[in-house]
Amino acid sequence: MHPIKQKSDLHGVKYKYFNITTTQVGKGQILVHSGYTNNSTVYPNSVVKLLLFCHEFDTLDSHAKKYLMIESKKYFQNKNIILKKLLKLFLEYVRRKDSNLLLITSQYESTTRVLSTLVHDGFLVSNVSIMNKINMMSRQATDREGEPSQIKSIGIPTCDRPENLSRCLASYVENAKIFNRNVSCIIADDSADKKYIKRNLKNLYEIKDKYGVDIYYFNKNRRKKYADLLANSAGLPLPIIHFGLLGDNESAFTVGANRNALLLQTVGELSVQVDDDTICQFVPKLRKKQTTALSSEMEYEFWFYKNRDRVSNSMVKAPDDFLARHEELLGQNVHTYLQQNGMDINIEHMNSDFLDSLKPPESRIARTHFGLLGDSGMNRYSHLDRLLLKGESFHRLINPAKDYFWKRDTRFIGFGSTRMNIFKGPFCMSTNIGLDHRFMLPPFMPINRNGDGIFGVLLKTCFADLYAGSLPFLLSHAPPKMRTHIKIMQIGVLRPRISDILRWLILNFHLFWPDSGSDEEKIILLGRYLKEVGTMELASFNEFIRQIVHKFLIQKINRLRELVGHSVSAPDYWLKDIAIYIKVLQNSLAQNSVVTPYDIAINNNDDEKNIYFRSLIKKFGELCIYWPQIVDAAVHLKEEGIEVAIKL
Repeated sequence: MHPIKQKSDLHGVKYKYFNITTTQVGKGQILVHSGYTNNSTVYPNSVVKLLLFCHEFDTLDSHAKKYLMIESKKYFQNKNIILKKLLKLFLEYVRRKDSNLLLITSQYESTTRVLSTLVHDGFLVSNVSIMNKINMMSRQATDREGEPSQIKSIGIPTCDRPENLSRCLASYVENAKIFNRNVSCIIADDSADKKYIKRNLKNLYEIKDKYGVDIYYFNKNRRKKYADLLANSAGLPLPIIHFGLLGDNESAFTVGANRNALLLQTVGELSVQVDDDTICQFVPKLRKKQTTALSSEMEYEFWFYKNRDRVSNSMVKAPDDFLARHEELLGQNVHTYLQQNGMDINIEHMNSDFLDSLKPPESRIARTHFGLLGDSGMNRYSHLDRLLLKGESFHRLINPAKDYFWKRDTRFIGFGSTRMNIFKGPFCMSTNIGLDHRFMLPPFMPINRNGDGIFGVLLKTCFADLYAGSLPFLLSHAPPKMRTHIKIMQIGVLRPRISDILRWLILNFHLFWPDSGSDEEKIILLGRYLKEVGTMELASFNEFIRQIVHKFLIQKINRLRELVGHSVSAPDYWLKDIAIYIKVLQNSLAQNSVVTPYDIAINNNDDEKNIYFRSLIKKFGELCIYWPQIVDAAVHLKEEGIEVAIKL
């Protein structure tokens, strides 16, 4: 063992494990390899258990105390109920007093010695070491693209909501006028009913005349004409182009197809897409000390509101430049940004995948998001993941106890980052999304909800040089009709959506990703994989989907159990909900219907629904295969003055 030489090693520098793999090599012995330092060592199980506990940056002192606290809790897990209650009260007292009463000196010293050895052997890596490496890479990189250009357009997908569209468009136009922004607006109208199309056009002309703004417009008919022209000009399969830009006849919800048309309209530009039920009013959610966080997943916090009035009361009306805020990150070369902000970077939640992806000098921020304030926009099950919140968000959820249940179930929330955040994870929320389409971006899933979730996964898996940026502002989200959450006690079986299974398929394939290849080659390769899945014999397809669904449901169960194991003094009402959630997931594993997405529109039996689902996977795979050619064809048409939208 290597004793700690200075006290500051325990209390100053923060450490975590970084890019390690473990392999069982004998009874009670595990080989640990670090991809960061390229060191390998065999340790006893107990040492590896401690190493794997250190998954977040913290001081050795804090790692040791937290680890021993958790182990003390586990010791009493199988004791009688009275001891459990006494332990719970005592642990809560310890947490509030920040006391070390549970620490036995010999255990603490032994644990810190082992942690020091793991530092010496290169398996616990300091935040200082990582920052030095990032700074070195940024100094060596050059910005090959120059300064990012300004956002040229605001795109608004809409369908059958004339009043919402008018309110939304006017608010963004007014914001642009206040800050002297010359921006055009593109309305992507997915309405099928002619009366809504007429009302939309009437309102758009009124806004155009009132504000003197350039408005471009397309509807389904215009999309079809453009799709036909696109296919003919480039010799591309018309059914695939139609699926990408129009969706299919079985699904009434085709916002993804609408967004794909917006992507082709804005190819070569920076743009923003906003939902028609948003309003250009936003609240800053800033920490006192402003830093930029580099993280493998998006950093976010939750705030809870009991009703719409509480949300309205929290909305600050002071104007700010919406487009300029997006431009702080959108289109930026990551290395240039880091050179300019190198003294104010936080890497607390950064993993090795982020560091590895920073190697290319072309790395850039291709999409940006505000958070939201108002209706959550979540589906009927997504609110259950509030149970997995951490930090301040978790404490807001569970305290005070009398408010826990409405906070768990409310649709009125604030959600977003509290500092600038550059991240590499798949999270994507298109309620408002800035897009840099000067280089190819992937398609949205043309049908059903959560196409933005699939878009985010495609960006993470197929586009190595692209990052996302989250900005510390919450944008007003006020839909006229709200979907409902199903309360946890009413859920017997949790069935995934089309988008959930498709995301899991992509993430599963990502595990076997080739080390090289361009973005275009990767999205084509992914498309071939999805097409192959979509052409399986039905029984084989169902079994393959079952394995994928089971894998991710089991991961969720394990994550919930781990969370309970690491929760020293969590309240009983939260623990009870966690137990129910685990039971729901376990029940779901046993159901044959788990392979059939609940949001398939056709009213047939499960076999017919699965046949349709299989065809969707095939179609989306084909869309991915041809997508690079589709984008290239759109570029050529744009050079000839041919676009999806027409100017009003």
